[in-house]
Amino acid sequence: MDEKEKAILALADRLKAGIARAARQGASDAALLRMEKDAAKQVRRVCKQLGLPESVADLWYPEPTRGRQ
Repeated sequence: MDEKEKAILALADRLKAGIARAARQGASDAALLRMEKDAAKQVRRVCKQLGLPESVADLWYPEPTRGRQ
């Protein structure tokens, strides 16, 4: 794994931790889904800035398709 992929993984981990914290604090399902979608967009944007293919973003942070399971 190169440095760019490590950076994406660290970003995805931080975003997921923030969403988990919001869930523990009682955020609504709609708010959590919106946060997940925003996080996925942010990871894609950073991948694009680093010159990584979108498939890398999908590996570390796939776009959510529906609410929490």
